[in-house]
Amino acid sequence: MTYVDYLAARGRERDASLFSTILVDERRHADYTRALLFELAASEAEARRALRRVKRWEAWRGWLRAGRFLASRRDFRRGREAKTPLYRAYCKFWRQSPRRKGQARRREGLHPGLLDLNQALNLKS
Repeated sequence: MTYVDYLAARGRERDASLFSTILVDERRHADYTRALLFELAASEAEARRALRRVKRWEAWRGWLRAGRFLASRRDFRRGREAKTPLYRAYCKFWRQSPRRKGQARRREGLHPGLLDLNQALNLKS
């Protein structure tokens, strides 16, 4: 159901007509932008790759917005929502991530490619 349908069902025909006109204009903009992308891209495969990259980027931004919203909630910080299945699944994924080890070392001020001070001392003795 779109706003056009919603407003028409409520008897607000003038507003429904306005939203309908806006939707037609937005579809025209989207079609023109897509056609221009395919025209300017070196190949159709490259244009489709660019579209997939944008979809991934927007999905990532949506995930960050959702995380920012949850982090700003007082109940979440107290741990009530920390018991949700999605949160548990994410934590499990985070613990198993192969990049996690390097990130933990960077937080401690060590670069993964450099020797740890303890390792360096053990090498000398």
